[in-house]
Amino acid sequence: LLQRTALDSSSKELQADQPAAAAFELGRRASTRTQTNTHTKQHKMRLLTHNVMNSHVPGVINGYPLKLTAEEVVVEETEFNPDFIVRMLPRLNWPVLYETAVKLGHGQGLPATVPENAEDDETFLKAAHHILLEIHVKKGKLECPESHKVFPISDGIPNMLLDDS
Repeated sequence: LLQRTALDSSSKELQADQPAAAAFELGRRASTRTQTNTHTKQHKMRLLTHNVMNSHVPGVINGYPLKLTAEEVVVEETEFNPDFIVRMLPRLNWPVLYETAVKLGHGQGLPATVPENAEDDETFLKAAHHILLEIHVKKGKLECPESHKVFPISDGIPNMLLDDS
């Protein structure tokens, strides 16, 4: 039995100093699915999460964007929430999102640039919703553009831990 939790109106505004964590949390709360009979969360790395992540390898100056290589991608429908997409647009690096979507084979219908008056363009908002919240990388890797450190993605969870070597 799947239970869907919608984004509640009491969500905290994104903190400028923690955009990745806040975007991940908002995205998770926008369409979290949990199995109530086993209390096991299904983890999902959305392209929204990828878009705000950067490398934290010591000494790295330019750790964004992380190069995403996907081995397994899952598409899972979520309820369309145009207000959420409109609030996220200013926080996104659209060219990075577009390039990643195209690389993963999910760029169809997505414009290369955000259109003027995007908040009033339902077709654009639905395409942005799809690419941000419905495309999940279940298995793959993220690579720092400067250090080339590779971070694996397993079961939808990016492992950003640094080893001691």
